[in-house]
Amino acid sequence: MEIRPAILSRLFQLRPRRFAPEVEAQYRDREAEQTIRYHRIGAPLGAALYLTSSAWYLVMSPATAAWVFKTRFFGVLLIAVFYLVTYTRVYRRYDQLITGCLALLFGISMVSTYRDTDLLIHDVAYVALLLIIFSMAFRLRATAVLISSLGIVAFTHHLLAAESLPPNVLLADDFQLVGGLMVAVAFAWLNESHRRRTFELEVGLGQEQQRSADLADQVRSAKEERSRWLEQLAGFLRHELKNQLVGIRTSIDLAKRTIAEQKGEPYLSRAHRSAEVMEHLIAAATEATSLEAALSTDKFVPIDLTGLVRERCTEFEPIAGKRPILVSANETVAVRGDNARLVQLLDKLLGNACDHGSAGAPIHIRVATSGPLAVLEVQNEGALPNDRSHLFEPFHSPRRETTKSQNLGIGLYIANRIAKSHGGTISVLEESRGGVVVRVELPLA
Repeated sequence: MEIRPAILSRLFQLRPRRFAPEVEAQYRDREAEQTIRYHRIGAPLGAALYLTSSAWYLVMSPATAAWVFKTRFFGVLLIAVFYLVTYTRVYRRYDQLITGCLALLFGISMVSTYRDTDLLIHDVAYVALLLIIFSMAFRLRATAVLISSLGIVAFTHHLLAAESLPPNVLLADDFQLVGGLMVAVAFAWLNESHRRRTFELEVGLGQEQQRSADLADQVRSAKEERSRWLEQLAGFLRHELKNQLVGIRTSIDLAKRTIAEQKGEPYLSRAHRSAEVMEHLIAAATEATSLEAALSTDKFVPIDLTGLVRERCTEFEPIAGKRPILVSANETVAVRGDNARLVQLLDKLLGNACDHGSAGAPIHIRVATSGPLAVLEVQNEGALPNDRSHLFEPFHSPRRETTKSQNLGIGLYIANRIAKSHGGTISVLEESRGGVVVRVELPLA
């Protein structure tokens, strides 16, 4: 099997795959910021721990204890300088080199301390391994860990060789050191790979969130544009057709005055009714499109639904005629909404009950609460059509299909849109004992 040069290069460099240049720059900037924050917290703590290790003087000779203390003091100064360097641009540019050199110097310091304190020389391998892992705490990448660790291994091998150890012992210690080096480099490589993978996921998530936000803005703009277009269309039709209707009505009135025969009367009456239907259609279309544009700008405030229903039902009684309106309501049921829209909702439900209810039968209004919801019910005598799938669609009226009613089927559509804009629902139910109930549920304030 042929190994491509790119694979060989990656193996020798011991580094995870890189991002695109602009993403790689973002990753390095974020890593630098996180590493600087880590070092500014860890450096003072490391200096304190390193200085307290000079307490070994209790088991050392005075000369050795003095040497160890001087070494530790030099190490603390080195950490202090390193801490100050993190505030410079030099560190941001050469962070791996500076931190790798610091790890190398501390590793050599620890190895020489073990050598001069007459500890077992075989423990140096384990100390070197701990120092290599200690250098990982500085968030070094695999290449920097490899270079600093090689320096520690070379210095440790030199001290071991100076002890004139047998070749087999020296080789065993070298194997331990190299083993520790490999573990440290592998750990650093996996650590960096994990950080890169995490960053890649974060970037991908950020891009998806941005795309979702852009799509939401596009949808919102499209809805606003659609509402404006519908409103402009309704305004255009209202203006143009209203002028034509004025001409038609005037012509019909003049024709009635001039035509004496009874033969032309049915035709003129039919034309008059057609003009009235056109006028109702224009008014309904205007109301529907104006509502679509207005719902997005309504401001909701707390509203006493009970008071609103009682007041509006009293005002609606002349329109209801011989149909009595009976209100049953709790003392106070508060919702958040737009007062004008809720009045419009109630008017549509009352108008629907008058149009489809039995003549002279009372209309029952109930306002109550059900858990976190306010409930508004409008009941009238009557029956629902067999096909109920189009009840909330605009310009669909079952009664208009079977009679000559001028009801255009816009009332329940507008009521449904207002209920949904207030976070509520609307449904139509048929009671077993006869009668139809329109039920609106809105969140309580």
